Amino acid sequence: MKLKFKTKRLLLEVLTDEQIQSLIDRETDPHMQAAYAEMLSGSRAHPAGRQWYAPWGIYQKDGAFAGDLCFKGPPSQGEVEIGYGIHEAFQGKGYATEAAGALTDWAFSQPDVYYVTAETEPDNQKSKRVLEKLGFKQHGEGAEGPRFEKEKAASNWLVIYLALGMGVGASFGASLGNIGLSTSIGLCLGVALGAALDAQEKKARDARRAARDAEKTANKP
Repeated sequence: MKLKFKTKRLLLEVLTDEQIQSLIDRETDPHMQAAYAEMLSGSRAHPAGRQWYAPWGIYQKDGAFAGDLCFKGPPSQGEVEIGYGIHEAFQGKGYATEAAGALTDWAFSQPDVYYVTAETEPDNQKSKRVLEKLGFKQHGEGAEGPRFEKEKAASNWLVIYLALGMGVGASFGASLGNIGLSTSIGLCLGVALGAALDAQEKKARDARRAARDAEKTANKP
């Protein structure tokens, strides 16, 4: 079953091996031909995780092929990199922002992804604007040019458990005839548990970032 989902105006769908080969056959840019060939090789080598290797087609709702985007490999230290391109006839419609934003959100819904990155050529102002609109921040330089990064939003466990504690406390209070006391107890327990979970998540995030930065430093030539 092919992985696909819809956005407001588009359909994003992981391409089959045959569709990727068709892209290679139609492509006239040697650099892009090589990139698609690498994606095809990765997809064949990792069929169970081909969503991290294969290009995703960007389609209008009428079926027109507007471009493609991709992940540049599976998550590593909680990070994935994306790339995207819109065919000239479909540019200027906001498709790159819509598609890249949807794929970023999908990546963050996966259990092992906490950072999404992208690189742009130094003079590609359109691509920079797309990333900035999506909340990416420039974070150093990559092999292709400026490197942008977006971090998965932190869960606000304090607010969640605060509301849950108040609700549970009020429910018990109604049955016991003392809503005020039970609600206060539930509120205190919710705050304590939520704050503890928020602190735990922050500690885990800091550890992931430190490990990722250490790996990048170690891999520098």
